[in-house]
Amino acid sequence: MFLFVGLFDMWMGGCQTQEQKVEKLISKLQHKNPKVRQTSVVALTKMGKDVVPVLIQALQGQNREIRSRAAFALGRIGTPEALKAVKKYES
Repeated sequence: MFLFVGLFDMWMGGCQTQEQKVEKLISKLQHKNPKVRQTSVVALTKMGKDVVPVLIQALQGQNREIRSRAAFALGRIGTPEALKAVKKYES
């Protein structure tokens, strides 16, 4: 719970733009602690359709784990645009 509260606080107040908030959460997807990574995915998913473009961009990155986590978050968000990007990523 503490991890989620800390990431939620970071998401709400520590950054100026939506993109910076998402980038900060995406950077946590590389954290050595799996609970931090999982909490970041949950936070990204809760941000909803507003973060879809940034997550789609993350699918094009070099880090395989970030691409995988971004695809997972997009699948959870479930908008047509998000699902289309996941389908393209999987192929």
